[in-house]
Amino acid sequence: MCHIPGMVYRTPAAKADIENQRSFVRVSTSLTCHGRRMQSLSAPPRFRGQPVLASAGRRPSRQARLLGSLASIESKLDQLLAQTSVVQLAAEFPLELEVTELSGAGMRARRPAEPLAPGDVVEVVLVLNHAPLQLASAVAQVVRTQERELVFAFPRILENHRKAIIQFVLEEQREQRRAGW
Repeated sequence: MCHIPGMVYRTPAAKADIENQRSFVRVSTSLTCHGRRMQSLSAPPRFRGQPVLASAGRRPSRQARLLGSLASIESKLDQLLAQTSVVQLAAEFPLELEVTELSGAGMRARRPAEPLAPGDVVEVVLVLNHAPLQLASAVAQVVRTQERELVFAFPRILENHRKAIIQFVLEEQREQRRAGW
């Protein structure tokens, strides 16, 4: 056993794993998350979507500015498709969670109506943005419960979904700093 003030680890590898997870930046937020219970961590996930990474703030080209009206129409169509997709998502993933804190390693969420306990496994789909629709999924496991919240770790997550979450977290932190929160 390794002992660090305030924490006891069974093996050095467990200590490294915890410290690796803590290296992810986290942000306070308010996101919708849909989920479904899974039998185990090894069960196959149902969500098959790819996250859409937002562009890095590139200025539109001259041609794109000239086609502004078409872009506006496309944006409206994206919003309609997003609404339809979220309704379908809620039907397939009936457990609704409100995420209050998010990082690339896990999340904190308000307790849902359906009880969850430490060790329970849930496939989650995070709605990172509504227009254009941006989703990221992970297999999450309840690590601990608190009075009004659950803390989840992401033991199984595809790297591109983790990158989408990290990009969201960094952008959200920037916005919060600009707003003076």
